[in-house]
Amino acid sequence: MYAISPESCSALRFSDWLTCARNAIIYNTRLAFEPFVPRVVCIGMLSLHVSFFLLICAVFVHETVAWMDEMIGQSPIDLSPPPRNGQAGQGSRRKHGKHSKGIDESCTNNSQCKSGLCCVLGRGGKVCRPKARIGHPCSDGQVKGGYYPDHCPCAQGGEDQCLGKICQMTI
Repeated sequence: MYAISPESCSALRFSDWLTCARNAIIYNTRLAFEPFVPRVVCIGMLSLHVSFFLLICAVFVHETVAWMDEMIGQSPIDLSPPPRNGQAGQGSRRKHGKHSKGIDESCTNNSQCKSGLCCVLGRGGKVCRPKARIGHPCSDGQVKGGYYPDHCPCAQGGEDQCLGKICQMTI
């Protein structure tokens, strides 16, 4: 193996210098200024690797944001006032379910049960039950969410007549 001196390639233009360096590599010779050759190649490869890495990162971030939006299920909310009586819209549909549930029908709160009934959370979920009569177990207050735990309030006098969890007669 013999070395090509810097003088033999120094007078050349850059493209010719690369050819000279390539020929030195092909003919198994060593350039006296060889450390410069790998740097030129490495800088080009490094910029290619950095570009590819940044492209992969951008695609990953884009896909992650799209997935998170889909999983969170965020959507715009309607802040307009509810429609007035007689107008079509969400408000008029809601009124049909008000006070329409009968005994043992499922409910989410008291406003869905018919008059004389209340929404009670029992073993099977929330259902409409008759309000308590005098001498029967009762509840003295509703839970946040508009339903009662275990028993309804008293039919006469409401929560005020429920003393010791039993409906008392008013005097």
